Amino acid sequence: MPYVRWISYGIYLFHAGVINILLYVTGMPTTWAAKLVFTLLTYALTIAVASLSYRYFEAPLLILKSRFATTPSAVPVSPAVAAPAAGSVQLAS
Repeated sequence: MPYVRWISYGIYLFHAGVINILLYVTGMPTTWAAKLVFTLLTYALTIAVASLSYRYFEAPLLILKSRFATTPSAVPVSPAVAAPAAGSVQLAS
């Protein structure tokens, strides 16, 4: 289950496309057995596509992210940014 957290965005991103492709290839399932097979096939293909996407696209980009990371600068915050706007409501913390 911990692996799912790494591919969860890919699952979200690709599930609709996998469903549409399967519907185009197989047609709409009508029996309960066909619906079960369709659902299991959708899960399997979505996880496979998300895994491949993570392995060959997202992971290399995450490695590159560290090369372009910047450290926060010591630029002082102007009082206009730090102070609330006139008439604004502040919530108690």
